[in-house]
Amino acid sequence: MNISEAQILVDRNGDILTQAGNKIAINHSGIWLPSLGFQNMESQILAMFLDKDRQLWFGTEGTGAYRLLGWRIWENFNEENLKTPGNIWQIIPINNDFSLLFSDNGMLSIGKGRSVTLYDRSVNYIGTIDQNHRIWRVINENELENFILDKENNILNRRSYNTSNIISLSLGRLADNTEVIWLATQNGLFFLPCDAPSGETPHQVMGDDGKPLLHLYTLMRDNDGSIWLMKRGELLHRHIDGSYVKVVSKWPVDSFVPITMTRRGDNEIWVGGAGGGVMRLSLDGDHLLSLKQFTEPDILSSSVASILVDRRQWVWVGTDRGISVFDGQRWVSQNTNDGLIWNDISQDGLAEGVDGTIWISTSRGVSHLLKPESVFQHQTLRPVFSEVRLGNKLLPEQAVDFSRQPLTVRFGILNFAAQANVHFRYRLEDVDSAWADTASGEVRYAYVPPGQHNLTVQAYDTMRGDQSEPISLLIRMKYPWWQWWTAYIAYGLTIVTCFYAVMRFRFRYLTRRQAILKELVEQRTKEMRAAQQALEVQAQQDGLTGLLNRRTIEANLSRLLARMRDQTRSGLSGTNVTAILMDIDYFKSINDEFGHLVGDEVLIEVSARLQKAVRLEDFVGRYGGEEFLITVSISGSEMRERIQEIMRKLTDLPISTRKGELAVRCSMGVAEAGTNEDWQSLIDRADQALYQAKAAGRNRIVFSELAPNGADYPG
Repeated sequence: MNISEAQILVDRNGDILTQAGNKIAINHSGIWLPSLGFQNMESQILAMFLDKDRQLWFGTEGTGAYRLLGWRIWENFNEENLKTPGNIWQIIPINNDFSLLFSDNGMLSIGKGRSVTLYDRSVNYIGTIDQNHRIWRVINENELENFILDKENNILNRRSYNTSNIISLSLGRLADNTEVIWLATQNGLFFLPCDAPSGETPHQVMGDDGKPLLHLYTLMRDNDGSIWLMKRGELLHRHIDGSYVKVVSKWPVDSFVPITMTRRGDNEIWVGGAGGGVMRLSLDGDHLLSLKQFTEPDILSSSVASILVDRRQWVWVGTDRGISVFDGQRWVSQNTNDGLIWNDISQDGLAEGVDGTIWISTSRGVSHLLKPESVFQHQTLRPVFSEVRLGNKLLPEQAVDFSRQPLTVRFGILNFAAQANVHFRYRLEDVDSAWADTASGEVRYAYVPPGQHNLTVQAYDTMRGDQSEPISLLIRMKYPWWQWWTAYIAYGLTIVTCFYAVMRFRFRYLTRRQAILKELVEQRTKEMRAAQQALEVQAQQDGLTGLLNRRTIEANLSRLLARMRDQTRSGLSGTNVTAILMDIDYFKSINDEFGHLVGDEVLIEVSARLQKAVRLEDFVGRYGGEEFLITVSISGSEMRERIQEIMRKLTDLPISTRKGELAVRCSMGVAEAGTNEDWQSLIDRADQALYQAKAAGRNRIVFSELAPNGADYPG
């Protein structure tokens, strides 16, 4: 690239930036630093730009534009910069310009100007530095080594010790003030004096029960030189005198596996691990006062690999999704969207530099946070509406005609640097019952009801906890014609008309129904009366002849006699009552000779002739068998003539039957009622007269001997 094509920028630190092929060259205080390269990017950088937030942008040939995340806040070293692939497990900052790194593929250093030195290719997991500036490291889990670095950072005075399965190490002090290095292994707890000669065997320490301390996870030096031990489900404090105190015997989460711990101040210990996040233990000496657990959303993940407390007493938590920081008041988080090289933090992968910066080791490189205070700097988020569409058309500012097309609203923030971690809360008035959340910056409503609705949107940073002032958008949708006031008047009139029609129809229906019911009731009443009359007739009449039955004719006779007595007592001249008992002569012979059916025909015909022969005020009834009882309300000669007339109508003509014509003769016994005579006495006298008529030869009329005229009347 010609010098005439080069672009020169000055960043916030006063450093000079320019293109260098596919890298960026940096001049700091007149010294050119190693060019800044980017993994897997081979395109030439054509242009660079610093935005209002002093974030660095550059454009490339054929692959588009890029923005450097966390420019001048983060410093990253990828596998290409470090000249070695694999996990970076731990960092030991030696001074402001030099740090040691332990990785899967060797021990290396980062020096001044981002220079990298690889010391060896052994597997290094963990290390520390003692008060004599000797650096201790574990090689391949089974070898412990310490050494000194000279002024040129060369390794001097190596010492090595054989051990096995080292899990964690920490400095400490014995009761005689001997400085030692403590080793937590799968076989128990060991220590070595820091000045132990090469080849010395570590010394094993037993527990209170005289047995090895197995199942250790990690250990930590306390301020007084004692150590804290993490066993399965337990936290132990081993004092300098060798005594043990069990501070925690059970974690609040059974699945919690502690991995790392650190001290914060004099009264707090922070423990992190898998499956439970972070536990903050508040202590009074060895007495546990309280235990508070922090999980999502306070921290990014419940799987914690590293914890660091810096000189500000901030708590840094490394997880598999980034880092979270606690300043005693609130939590904030950072990940690759903010400039972190990778989210998966290594075990014990957090370290504070001599200058207060924070080093972070991950499974894909190292990040150096140059300005730790920046993570708590508040950002002013400025959300804006970028596009509003109703269907496929942009929504104008004025009210629009009613439509059932979907409403789509897009919004974002003007703070581009914070865009990756920003979510939005939104609520459409009269539509959303509660606030909703989105990370996409777009909401869609399948239908917006008519009227005026405010869409309120608020942006918030999920990592820092910052939130914006709400912004509002007024959406005005006209009412459809069927919701106009004129339409409601028409609806009201229609309802009133329909109500009137229904009520009128109902009134006519009820009136007609009432008439039908009335007619039905009358019909049923007539039927009931007819049925009642039929029952009464049936109760009063003889079933064969249709004449009054015996009980009825006796009752009628009794009423006639009672009326006659009443009239006599009143001094009125009453009508006399006469009882006639009539019997068909030789009726048994008719039955025996011609059969009962013929006999029934005779009885029916005689009954019919009797009904025709008597007057309306007279009564005729069948008294039993072939006997009949007739009551007449006349006396004297008129009574005799009337009885003779009845006898003549009964016997003058023969009776036609299925067997031919039969001549029938009758006998009658007549008794005229005396004053105060009852019906039994009267019938008894008529019956005696009938008996006399039959004894005298039948076919005759005989009057009772006690009749008023005192004479017998032969037939």
